[in-house]
Amino acid sequence: MAHPQHQNPQPPSTHIELTPPRIAIGVAATSQKRLLQWLSEALAGTDANGEHLSWDELLKGFVDRERLGSTAIGGGFAIPHARFSKPIEPRGVLAILQQPIDLHAHDGQLTTAVLGLAVSDDKSEEHLHILEEAAAIASDPTAMHILLTTRNKEVLFQWLQKKFPNLAKTLQ
Repeated sequence: MAHPQHQNPQPPSTHIELTPPRIAIGVAATSQKRLLQWLSEALAGTDANGEHLSWDELLKGFVDRERLGSTAIGGGFAIPHARFSKPIEPRGVLAILQQPIDLHAHDGQLTTAVLGLAVSDDKSEEHLHILEEAAAIASDPTAMHILLTTRNKEVLFQWLQKKFPNLAKTLQ
């Protein structure tokens, strides 16, 4: 008998349609599984170059990466990410959760802010710059406060563009 997590996954019943910037405030993800499903749905689609990523490709990529170790980097921030051999443009979604969840961060803190990220294997340098900026947010209490208390996604996006341009670019 197959373990429930290994059966063919089905996309969530609710379609997520985020207009750029891809920022969602108040995401109701109550577990790691639900969070990865939500991120997969939010990032699925075709990029400006015509490269498509499906919900199940994204979910598999996120799950495979999480099996290597938690992407919760501490400070209440996590960066679930997946790499693909397709030549996709880096795409991300920033989710501020309704309630913190345990993603097994090294510092023991619950996670409230999540950057879901999909990149192609040939964009390693861009990927590293995005991860560096996300880590800078997580390690800066003032930046985390701004991230978690700003309720207007346009205002939050403008702040990200000024302070963390590589990360902000993935949200467009």
